[in-house]
Amino acid sequence: MELLSYEMVWTIRWFEWAETTWQRRHDDVDLENRAAAGLRSYAAKQISMWRQFGDQADTKFRQAIPGYVSSRYSGLWGNTV
Repeated sequence: MELLSYEMVWTIRWFEWAETTWQRRHDDVDLENRAAAGLRSYAAKQISMWRQFGDQADTKFRQAIPGYVSSRYSGLWGNTV
């Protein structure tokens, strides 16, 4: 059961990492680039998608596992299990 708890946290952390990565890409788009609007739009879509994955996983884990402690947004590599 302990390994399963870690796997759940790692899954959510992966989703958080992807969300953060796309946020950086969104923020780093050169606004002078002709394609900036499209690049930022695509990055925003990815941010939203990864955030939803994390939120959904966290909700499902809380419903399925009694005593599950959410690690959502506790810091990307925090020590919460």
